[in-house]
Amino acid sequence: MDILQLLSTLDPIEIHQKKTKQFLTEFPDNENTTNFRLPSHLFFKHKSVSLSKHHRFAKYPTHSHEFVEINYIFSGTVTEIINGERVILKKKDFILIPPKIAHEILPLSEKDIMINLMFPLHSFSAQDVSYMINDSSITLDLFIKRNATKPVHLNDTKISQYIESIATEYFLPEKFSNEMIHHYVSLLFFQLFRLLHDNLLPEIKEQILTTVLHTIEENFASITLQDLSQKTGYSYSYTSNLIKKELHSTFSEIVLNQKLLHAADLLRNTNLPIDSIIMQVGLNNKTYFYKKFKSYYDTTPKAYRKMADYKN
Repeated sequence: MDILQLLSTLDPIEIHQKKTKQFLTEFPDNENTTNFRLPSHLFFKHKSVSLSKHHRFAKYPTHSHEFVEINYIFSGTVTEIINGERVILKKKDFILIPPKIAHEILPLSEKDIMINLMFPLHSFSAQDVSYMINDSSITLDLFIKRNATKPVHLNDTKISQYIESIATEYFLPEKFSNEMIHHYVSLLFFQLFRLLHDNLLPEIKEQILTTVLHTIEENFASITLQDLSQKTGYSYSYTSNLIKKELHSTFSEIVLNQKLLHAADLLRNTNLPIDSIIMQVGLNNKTYFYKKFKSYYDTTPKAYRKMADYKN
């Protein structure tokens, strides 16, 4: 049996929905039947990616997620309503839906086959991408945050190949399937960010913003807003307001994010004591560093280093 044959086979929920045309939830504990939010804990118990077949024959009501979801069309056509806008997905299309985005899915027919790939939120953050591409750039961080706030609808041959390979290893597992999935997911992310990266520079219309980001990346340990305004040739207040308007973060937030990204890079790639790393990134308050690191990475520096060692 190949993957398409497997996915085409009716499961118990589909048998019910085909008969009644009524949506049957997979999660009976969910009190609401519409406008509900699916929590992460339902999908990621000891897993970094979760897959499911979308059940056909009934409308999936308006809902959102706490995680990132990719809907991929194996065959047929699927219509989704996302934030009130109708989106038609055809064979080999995929759409990336960020957390908290309200959407519903109109009923699929027997020949419409769609799968859902679900990733924890951190998988689409710069810190997780940094594991793969060894990039501690704040430019990358801001780019990912921008693209993680809106759906992305694409059709790409390589991504189709990676998704179908992931699905095959997931639904028809063999020896080393988990390892294969891990590497296919990395390739999927590489290709996705390659496709999206070209959108970054047009969004940053003024050359001053490129100067701002590069200057912060190179001098994050000690830079001040006054230093930055002198570098750009603009006033202190203009530089500050421009950063807030165009980058949707304050100067202090951007510098702190760069410090945390660099600290994570040092944790992954050196054996420096954590105290030394704190000083090297320009943060003198150990308690403050631990608090911000935990908030940003959802783990402690020590646990982060152990996780990086395990991945390597």
